Amino acid sequence: VRAVITGVAFQGLLSELLSGEAYVEVHTPKYLDGEIKGTIYLESDVSAFCGMSGGQEVPAVSTLATGSGVFSVGLDSRLLYYNIVSVGLSGRITGAQIRLGKAGMNGGIVVDLSSGISADGRSVSGVVATNDNGFIAKLDTGAFYVELQTAAHPAGEIRGSVFNNTFLVPLDARLDTAQMVNGGVSLKATSSGLGVAYFEMGSSLDSLQYDIRYANLTGAVTSAHFHNAAAGKAGSVVFSNSKKITS
Repeated sequence: VRAVITGVAFQGLLSELLSGEAYVEVHTPKYLDGEIKGTIYLESDVSAFCGMSGGQEVPAVSTLATGSGVFSVGLDSRLLYYNIVSVGLSGRITGAQIRLGKAGMNGGIVVDLSSGISADGRSVSGVVATNDNGFIAKLDTGAFYVELQTAAHPAGEIRGSVFNNTFLVPLDARLDTAQMVNGGVSLKATSSGLGVAYFEMGSSLDSLQYDIRYANLTGAVTSAHFHNAAAGKAGSVVFSNSKKITS
């Protein structure tokens, strides 16, 4: 789900976005009231995003698989928080790293993320030490890319450059079933669905660009909405993303 919100619709979200009282919810035929949800947080650390594909590999890999990741780095460059989801890989993820190299170039491992590979091998999340005082400076220059390996593609099946736009106000969210609530009671969804979302608010606070990616849902996405409530609560729909859904 990708789009830009402006005007009245955006102004209706602004205060909630800045206070951590807004969330994104994704619906499917099996879960008409929502299958996954994620509270949107304003990043106080350095925030970054990547979109992965086989075409970015060097040499290119022929695959329809894609992936997305959101990252935040402490201002002291010591700790990196990461959430990565993938769709359509040839098999489970066997390795994940941040590597040094701009688009079109291969490079060595800077941070190994493999300890965060999920049990089902479809996502990667966690926190890791960067051990690099200059990590943020390198991030600002677009010097890093993220790569995922599989058994069929041990040299990498998909990769994507990591971008950090210091001129915009960054927000992000991790979506999962555990955050779903109904009258304050957590839903025990029989789903392993998850997602990541990256948001960039214009420096003049008059627009919001967003990119929401999801995986492992029980069916096709039927709708997606912004709601106005803090974590653990259910809120009203403020803006619908449903017309922006892509497969």
